[in-house]
Amino acid sequence: NAGYDVAADLAYEPTPPAARAADRAATPSPVPTVAFAEHPQLGFIAATDDQLDSERAGRVLHERGWLHQETLDIYVLPQPDGRGPAL
Repeated sequence: NAGYDVAADLAYEPTPPAARAADRAATPSPVPTVAFAEHPQLGFIAATDDQLDSERAGRVLHERGWLHQETLDIYVLPQPDGRGPAL
């Protein structure tokens, strides 16, 4: 209802595999507004899509404690906070 698109690895989706396969065949894959990953040195990171509403997505990430690394154009979690509060 908030207007956000979310894409996740299949392992993290709560929908049963058969329903996922039927749903994915019926609809094209959306381009996520924000993508999350775990980096070996930086921990959890997020990147926004430059073509979509990246300013809004970046603002939401920042409000939740993510820090923008301008040189890499990604968002990272502050190390002391851990991933729980921001995720």
